[in-house]
Amino acid sequence: MRLSFKNLSIVVAICMLLAIPMSGCGSSVEKVDLDAFVQETENGAYDSSVFYKNESYLWGGDSGAIYVPEEQDEEYGGWFYQYMSEAGGLASPLMYDNNTYGASVAVFRSKDMNEWELCGAVDNGLGMYFESDSWRQMYTWAPEVIYDAVSQKYMMYFSSASKVNDGSVPGAEYSSNATNLFYRFYLGIAISDTPVGPFTLVTAKDYYGEEKPNLNGDIITDINPPINIQKYFNLSSEWTAIDCTPFVDTDGTMYLYFSRHHSPDYTGDQNIWCMRMKDYISPDYESLRKVTDTSGVSVEYIGGPVYDDSSYRVITQYNGKEVETDEGAVNEAPQVIVHTSPSGVKKYYMLYAPHGVSYWAYNANVAVADDPQGPWTKIPEEYGGVALGVDPTNDFMTTLGHIDLVSAGDETRVIHWQSRSPYSTDVDPGRIYATASMSWRFDETLGYDMPYVNGPTISLQPLPQVTTGYKNIAPEATVKAKGTDAKYLNDGWFVTLPYVENCEYKQSEKMEITLSFEDYRSVRAILIYNSYHYEYAFAKVDKVVLHAREDGKDIDYILSDLPFAQSNYSAEGEFMRIGGSSFASFNEIQVKSIDITITQKLNPSAGKEIRVSDVVVLGK
Repeated sequence: MRLSFKNLSIVVAICMLLAIPMSGCGSSVEKVDLDAFVQETENGAYDSSVFYKNESYLWGGDSGAIYVPEEQDEEYGGWFYQYMSEAGGLASPLMYDNNTYGASVAVFRSKDMNEWELCGAVDNGLGMYFESDSWRQMYTWAPEVIYDAVSQKYMMYFSSASKVNDGSVPGAEYSSNATNLFYRFYLGIAISDTPVGPFTLVTAKDYYGEEKPNLNGDIITDINPPINIQKYFNLSSEWTAIDCTPFVDTDGTMYLYFSRHHSPDYTGDQNIWCMRMKDYISPDYESLRKVTDTSGVSVEYIGGPVYDDSSYRVITQYNGKEVETDEGAVNEAPQVIVHTSPSGVKKYYMLYAPHGVSYWAYNANVAVADDPQGPWTKIPEEYGGVALGVDPTNDFMTTLGHIDLVSAGDETRVIHWQSRSPYSTDVDPGRIYATASMSWRFDETLGYDMPYVNGPTISLQPLPQVTTGYKNIAPEATVKAKGTDAKYLNDGWFVTLPYVENCEYKQSEKMEITLSFEDYRSVRAILIYNSYHYEYAFAKVDKVVLHAREDGKDIDYILSDLPFAQSNYSAEGEFMRIGGSSFASFNEIQVKSIDITITQKLNPSAGKEIRVSDVVVLGK
């Protein structure tokens, strides 16, 4: 349950007006107890104007999502859009209606990535429309949408099963294999003038504005798949693929990544391949490269047909040491992002899913490259090779993979999935939606940043900056604190997995922390994240003092005894549920510095050491 801040702000304002000053004789600073929202109510309400919880029951999986800025699209801007595999649980005409058309892909929109509403322009909220004589027969898997500023079109990339080519459709070039539907999976492209659709199977006229060949000389119509590796290389058997994702580099060059699927002539593992695009509908087939292998750390092209596995050598060593990979028979669901570290090192990062969706550790692993087409190197977990994963003590959320990266303003958000039944052994018991923020964590051994997802969580977390107008300004503060590793107090990420378990601020005496800003900042909320370890966790935050100014007067606003919710840990099992914090939200205050005091542990018998994983200050 959520609570609007409109009513809460009135309460806070009244309490602040009625607050009794605590300033002593001769003091020039007024001290005021600040009334704030510091915990969920008994019925689960919270301040939904700045926070959210992963309690959505939005059904789906393998969805793509985008944020459309208002400056890009006056009519549809200011919203997040999400595109579900298939129909997202909706009733949809998967069979053609009166033999005229079909529809798929549920489209949702949201202002905050938390509350979603159907908005698809086709039928009952769907976004994709296709004619009955088109190549697609059924399934629309892992649709992802990007905006092409040149054509001013929204482009959807997906995989679908084609019809059986029985010779009845003139000019049909798709598979005639009727024995296995998965042998007829092709990569598809759809196009729309709006982010809500209708998306139609792309044609040259749709994209170029006139009937003409694409840059390969092919006439693109909805009769045939626009990407057909088997046809281009004149192969005797199908070359199938799923889970395609487009990536546009900083120079405007587009690449398409996908996972090779099975066919009569290929029964090996599912691995990730890449292909450069000449434009948004013209593949550069000769640039096709295999970029991951489930059995190794990296892949090297050694010559020969680019479409054939035998043309690649699998490298099993990392920095000269043999590495045993444990990824089952699947590498799929790639997401690619480019980032330059503060050290000046530019890298390409691929977040991908191992094992397959039936496995609880269907995580988001990381490979790194200097070029979009590789070679890509899988990073060992101890250096950050798992960006989002299931912690050994996680009892609330598993099967997190097939993520999507969503850029909005200065932030990158991650859409991920969770199994309806954690640790289920079913092939796919169904997945529900969840989200998290992504940060960059500098790894001293590697010498560059690694992507790091602050999740999974079931506790209160900050909403996107484009929604609230507030971002985490703690990294801009100067930190003063006794103890060790104070640098972790404002690095923008909290500990989620064992490989960074000691990356926390530690203090064996009374914990006193000060965050100072160069000038007064507008502050709306604070979150103090607890330790990853039960033995070092704090029981509450004794005091937070916000040194503020109001109407030219210096005021110390005081928050006392911020609770830490019992739902964030298991006392019986002696473990933490990651991402839990002591928090407070309040009316906007002009703050110069913040003092934090912590003295009490959850488990006093476990020694004196207390740890804090991160501090987030929502401000502007």
